[in-house]
Amino acid sequence: MPISRDRYEDEHGRFYRVPDWLMTQYGRKGEVLWLPPVSTIDDMVAKPNLKYWYGAHGTELANQMRDEAAQIGTDAHSAIERICSGEHITAPEWDKYPEQVKNSIRAFLRWMQEVRYQPFTTELTVYSLKYGYAGTLDGLGYIQYNGKPMFILADWKTSGRFYKVMFLQLAAYRQAYRETYGEHKIHECRCVRLDKDTGIPEEHILAGTEITRAFRAFCSILYAWKYLKGDIFSGA
Repeated sequence: MPISRDRYEDEHGRFYRVPDWLMTQYGRKGEVLWLPPVSTIDDMVAKPNLKYWYGAHGTELANQMRDEAAQIGTDAHSAIERICSGEHITAPEWDKYPEQVKNSIRAFLRWMQEVRYQPFTTELTVYSLKYGYAGTLDGLGYIQYNGKPMFILADWKTSGRFYKVMFLQLAAYRQAYRETYGEHKIHECRCVRLDKDTGIPEEHILAGTEITRAFRAFCSILYAWKYLKGDIFSGA
């Protein structure tokens, strides 16, 4: 089902259309290429604890809790995008947010102040024609490190804890950004957990060999996805 000119969704997942300017840049002018997003690829990773969680709460309640958590994440991300774009959240808007959304925003603002984060761009879609996937990263920006600016890729999470699959996402976004734009060298990837109960941020820094290992792990999942799905990922 078409979502927009650049995205569609079917039983296999959601797909992103590679923009014409990038196809031309890669010597493929006139071609149409659809790529699966990182989130679709990561669904290949088994989540064994999920069945126990459903068993403990029952399907109906578990689905309700899942949807509520997803809405908190969506609302928090939307607010953070506006903040990174220089907008202000008005008092009436703030009052309408549930407390867990407010805490997620508070956690982001606290992290932003702690690392002196200066947004460069947010919600940027990137593409890897080399490996065959796409994705939308949360934020790119500068932090202060030893008195010098450091360019980082950041991903905001409102989950209860970190999961290693999150780090695979960051490594995949980094590779796709380098292929799509690459005008800035990403020094670090940071997964920032915005605790929706305490309003306290927690971060995991991906750098050095861990980025390489995480991307190799992502590629393993990607190749398995392609094998199981056939050639639909590159359908014209």
